[in-house]
Amino acid sequence: VCSSDLKMDGESDLWITPADYAQRVRQFAQALRQADPSIQMGLALSQDTRNGIPITAYPNVRYMDVVLAGALPDVNFVSLHNAYVPFGVDRAYSNDLLYWGGMAGARTVQADLAAARARLDALAPGKNWPLAITEYNALFTLNKGDSDTFINSPTGALVLADLLRVLSSSKDVLMAQHWSLSGNWVFGALRKDASLRPG
Repeated sequence: VCSSDLKMDGESDLWITPADYAQRVRQFAQALRQADPSIQMGLALSQDTRNGIPITAYPNVRYMDVVLAGALPDVNFVSLHNAYVPFGVDRAYSNDLLYWGGMAGARTVQADLAAARARLDALAPGKNWPLAITEYNALFTLNKGDSDTFINSPTGALVLADLLRVLSSSKDVLMAQHWSLSGNWVFGALRKDASLRPG
């Protein structure tokens, strides 16, 4: 969950603040733990920027800090939404820039993981929180034409391989979910006829 998800377009009656979100996480987690004390729960989070691009709906609030401070006592791991790369979402990019962005994509995920660890360590020193990745894939653009399909190119496969190298060599990464297995427009690892895509 990134703070932009708390202010979805066209759904203003559902908007909540980061502090409200943290309070709801705590209430939900405590209710679940009453039902099953052994349950393992994760807190879904995102930084205020992704690949240097602001994604927050609350620009004057350090979203991650507010949520972590309010919800950390009741969860067992943190789930990050940070592994779509290079994701040129803010404007149109040339194919060359998308390619070079893809080649640096795993480094941006590494940097985001390091920043998340630093914030977690500051708020809960010595805890060594496990990290889960909500979704990952090579994603070049979204709804910007032909470059959307780069995800299914050999270049996309190379970006994905480098990303998997980073995730698999990070000892605190508990799990990572590939988005997605089949069909699903350009995202599926398999086409609808079950043939393999490059990734």
